Amino acid sequence: WDRRYAHMRYHTSQHLLSGLVWKIYAARTVGNQLYTDRARVDFQPASFTPEDLARIEAECNRAIEAAHEVRIFQEDRVVVDSKIGDRSLLDLIPASIRRLRVIQVGTEDYCPCGGTHLRNTSEVGRIHVIEKRSKGKETDRITYELLPK
Repeated sequence: WDRRYAHMRYHTSQHLLSGLVWKIYAARTVGNQLYTDRARVDFQPASFTPEDLARIEAECNRAIEAAHEVRIFQEDRVVVDSKIGDRSLLDLIPASIRRLRVIQVGTEDYCPCGGTHLRNTSEVGRIHVIEKRSKGKETDRITYELLPK
């Protein structure tokens, strides 16, 4: 259970991070990897400054403290597409799939996803950005850890 719960915490926090980075910087998530003690997320187009990283961390922690409900539901693909636009790589999901499983984290993120998640952001803890690396032209990788509440 401890391993599963750690993945749930990191997966939910990744949705917050991806949603907020999209809203603030219009950079979409193009890759991620979740572990039990850290996570990394690749964004494009992105070239984050130290000030950007501090803002991202602060905004994520504000959203966590707001104790947003995490909703999981099915929605028609056309509706999902109209809501996310360029935010997600929806074209990677086969067109034959008409109903999608969606996760909605308060007003911070809405995205098709098949993973495990928490019920509320208050369970996440606190996000602490460890580092940012360039992964090529206009692609930055943010690595972070979750600290206790």
